[in-house]
Parts: sequence; C-alpha cells; structure tokens
Amino acid sequence: MKLGKGILFSIILLSFVVVFSSCKKKCSAGSGGSLTIVLSPQHHGRPINNLTFWPDTVWVKYNTQDAPSSLSAYDAHFVGVPGTNTVRLTGLQCGDYYFFATGNDSLWAAPNNTHVTGGLPYSTTQTSGEIDMTIAVNE
Repeated sequence: MKLGKGILFSIILLSFVVVFSSCKKKCSAGSGGSLTIVLSPQHHGRPINNLTFWPDTVWVKYNTQDAPSSLSAYDAHFVGVPGTNTVRLTGLQCGDYYFFATGNDSLWAAPNNTHVTGGLPYSTTQTSGEIDMTIAVNE
C-alpha cells in the first residue's frame, strides 16, 4: 500500500501531537510554586492557637512521604502568626511532602501548658490555589 506524501505527513504530525500531549509534567515537591497549604494543628480535635512566645511551626520535607530522622533534615519550615490557629505554607509546588508540626496548647495541662507535635504525609497534583488541612498533634 502506497501512501501519498500529504497523508504520510499528517500521520507523522498526528503521532507527534499524541505523544507530546500525553506527556504531563511530573510533580516535584519544593519551593517556587503557586500553591499554598494552610495547616491547622489540632490537639484532641481542638485547634491550637499560635502564641506570641511559642507560635506553631511546621517543618516540611520535599519529595517524600516519610519523616526525616531529625529537624535538621527538613527542607523548610513555616511559622504561624500569633493569634491565629493555622500555619500557611506558601510558594509550594505539586508533589509529595512530609509535614511535622510543633506547638504549645495553652489550654491543656495548665499552668505549664503542653508541648504538642505531629506528622503527616501528603501528596498533591494541585499546582496553584489553596488547600486547607488539619494535622493532629499530641503530647
């Protein structure tokens, strides 16, 4: 079977379009993106407030679903604004993350308060906008 040059060119062009349109950019977690994740640390189901003397902090490890062995192994950290009960993780890209939150629950075990921590693996293909999440923290 002999194909004309126009038909052959069309088949080749269509093949390139199919191949390149099916290729999607692989998500690679990290900074420099347009995604914001708003984490709400909760202790026994109740949001904890960022305190002036001890704001909630979230450490972030990129491209993993596993907790690093120490805080120094995390790639970034974000600090909450006193008086709020969330921590905003801004400028992220899509991909796999591990979040580790620390805070101080001023309403628990007064007068000494309670240091609370918790971790959460997370994966997203979302590249922009805002994602609201809860992260459980415990003593």
